Amino acid sequence: MAPRREASRGVRRGRGTAGLVLCVALWAPEASAQERPRAIPDAVHGLQSRPTTLSPTSGPPGTVVTVRGSFLPAITPVQVALGGTQSGFEALRLVLTNRAGEMEEVVEIPDWAKRDRAHRFIIFDAYFSPLSASPLFHVTDENGLLVRQGAIAEVQGGCVILLGDDEERYILVDAGPGLAVGDGVIVEGRFTSSGPCGEGLALQVIQLTRGG
Repeated sequence: MAPRREASRGVRRGRGTAGLVLCVALWAPEASAQERPRAIPDAVHGLQSRPTTLSPTSGPPGTVVTVRGSFLPAITPVQVALGGTQSGFEALRLVLTNRAGEMEEVVEIPDWAKRDRAHRFIIFDAYFSPLSASPLFHVTDENGLLVRQGAIAEVQGGCVILLGDDEERYILVDAGPGLAVGDGVIVEGRFTSSGPCGEGLALQVIQLTRGG
């Protein structure tokens, strides 16, 4: 299934983009506006040799995010796309890299991005082969709440660790008693300070459901 070609309502930022609309017409596949985003290719794993950074790294749909890429092909049009875990991707921007193989673009998180899965920005070449993948972007609601599903990976010394289905490590704050390693859970919470439980993203638990 081909990716959608419509740009998001984000603010364009960057230089040397004149004539890129013609590039889209030349090499962007035909697509229906009703088509859903494509599945994220497995090849995005291991692309950290071309780092892509985000600012900020969480927020609700409509959040304006600055995406920066480096070590990319020089003076080359690339697609900046967003994809969700176990979901799909959608191309948001067509950008021209500079002579150093760097790019910077400002985009909005689209309305279809859901808070029950993590997302990544992916930079593709003209043939939609992935060149770079960002760290996770965590979509929340307007109150900063997100939902994560996974299995309890560690319960020790008051620390409860969730391994999410996005392969991220979450420290569950105030998770409640009775959890054991291997328990499947669905957690609604918001990010908080990490505390003494080691590496991971700390989630203040608002609601926890067993059997996820």
